[in-house]
Amino acid sequence: MTVSQDISSSIDITNAVFDHAATTPDHVVFQRPTLGEWHDVTAAEFARIVCRCGS
Repeated sequence: MTVSQDISSSIDITNAVFDHAATTPDHVVFQRPTLGEWHDVTAAEFARIVCRCGS
């Protein structure tokens, strides 16, 4: 099955990051390894990480 959708040229991937942080801040979006153990990263935490990288 192929799915396609028109996307406005004013939208970028960071929109999704901040939308998820606003609507589902506690949702685990991925895991990352730290000191040999996997840790959950929530939508809110990922948005904070993105903001730190941009400054």
